[in-house]
This record gives sequence, structure tokens and C-alpha cells, in this order.
Amino acid sequence: MVFGFGKVRIMMNLELQSKLLRAKSFLNKLSDTSYGYANISKEYPFSKVSSDKEGKQLLEIYEQMIADIVAYVKNYEQGKRQSSA
Repeated sequence: MVFGFGKVRIMMNLELQSKLLRAKSFLNKLSDTSYGYANISKEYPFSKVSSDKEGKQLLEIYEQMIADIVAYVKNYEQGKRQSSA
């Protein structure tokens, strides 16, 4: 990958490029999950939860989002350890 800064061009090595793409992918996954949370919390705020059943359903959705984030973090950290080994 080549980046241009004025007249100076910097050639990025493959290992650094790979690390940057992995970090970007991780942040995109977090952003997607955050976007989903924002939409759900906007459409189903706590004030609209009218029963235990609805509350439990919403909690299941939130817990799945949290589990997804934990999995993203573990996967990212594992990838970092493998690339530095």
C-alpha cells in the first residue's frame, strides 16, 4: 500500500499493513455492534418495555451484543499474539 503525503510517498510494509487492516476490521465490528445497539435502544427504550417478557427479550439482545464484543476482543488479541510470535 502506498500513501502519498505531498511529494513524499511512503511504502508500507506488508506486516504493518496487515496489522492496520486487522485493527480497522476490529473497530468496524465494534462500530457495527454499537450502531445496532443505538438503533435498538432508540426503538425500544426502557420506558417502552411494558412486561417482563419484553424486558427479558431486550436483555437477551443486549447480552448477545456483549458476547459478540467479547468474542471480537478475544479474536483480536489472539491475532495480535499470533502475529508477534
